[in-house]
Amino acid sequence: MKRRYYHIITIIAIAAIIGIYVVYVRTVQTAYTPPLLYSYSLSSPTTGQISTLEYNEYVNVTQGSTQQVNVTFTSLASVQIEIPIENLTITSFTDSLGYSFWASEAQPNTINYSFSQSQIDLQPHTSDSTILTIKWSNSAPTGTFTLNIFLGNLKFVSNPPKFDVPYSSSIWLGVSVNPKEP
Repeated sequence: MKRRYYHIITIIAIAAIIGIYVVYVRTVQTAYTPPLLYSYSLSSPTTGQISTLEYNEYVNVTQGSTQQVNVTFTSLASVQIEIPIENLTITSFTDSLGYSFWASEAQPNTINYSFSQSQIDLQPHTSDSTILTIKWSNSAPTGTFTLNIFLGNLKFVSNPPKFDVPYSSSIWLGVSVNPKEP
């Protein structure tokens, strides 16, 4: 008889644990997954629109050149948001032979960069931009680079805060570096 109750209690305990887990996952994950609050687009004065949805389009530059990219953010939110721009990081490099590698300590010898604004303040349903200026060194390796514009934690400016969980992301940028003209 004791065994029977032991099995029933064990089954009830397991069902309760699974139930608590399911409720926790659904409420916590839903609460911490904010809606899409902005969109972005990249454009270059020399090349026009740059696709960021397809990771196969690269901007062409030459060693020693300066490249400007306009990063435009458009609010999709009904509250004011602030988007801090943290940095630009080279995340990968592929040479002309198809070998992929990158050492982050080489970045200072490859590019210098700056943003015209380090934070974007977006009122509801408006747009604002920052200009990313990248100076490629004369000795930058030729090949394709993957760069990421890292964004800091979004800040929600409303009273009371509509979304209390900040999140961050990054923007992909592909660049093909060609040899400097003789």
